[in-house]
Amino acid sequence: MAVLVEIARSGDSAAARVSAANAILDRGYGKPVQATEVSGPNGGPAEVRTLAAFNPRLTTDFVYRRFVTNTPRDTIKRQINYNENPFLSTTILKVIEAKRKEDEDEYRHIYLGEPLEDDDAVIIKRSWIRAAIGVDPLRQHRRRGIRRRALPGAE
Repeated sequence: MAVLVEIARSGDSAAARVSAANAILDRGYGKPVQATEVSGPNGGPAEVRTLAAFNPRLTTDFVYRRFVTNTPRDTIKRQINYNENPFLSTTILKVIEAKRKEDEDEYRHIYLGEPLEDDDAVIIKRSWIRAAIGVDPLRQHRRRGIRRRALPGAE
């Protein structure tokens, strides 16, 4: 590297100085990514496989909506949880059980991979809105008690 710096500073020609400076930049910042073409057998399209592991916080998160709610065609999805791991220690199993007893929603989110329905940062919770959808307020809240009639002349 010291030799390249010396050439870049006081090389015999401008071409040598430019070449040394380019070599220093290539080493310091890496060469730009080269575009490459990938093809499958006999020049056909390449088969692409991607493994994604995620635990989205909310049902409204992009990753959850994109890959769970609206799974793309030709996509295989599989949910894997802690109970399929035969190598977990008894200590961590006790921690998991303690979380289940402490807060069922957090347990289901953290250890079963179920996204939360509600965000603590909002005023009107999504679960409240979902519970209200389809409810007929007139049917659910009929008046009960004494029926009142207007007195004659009070019309």
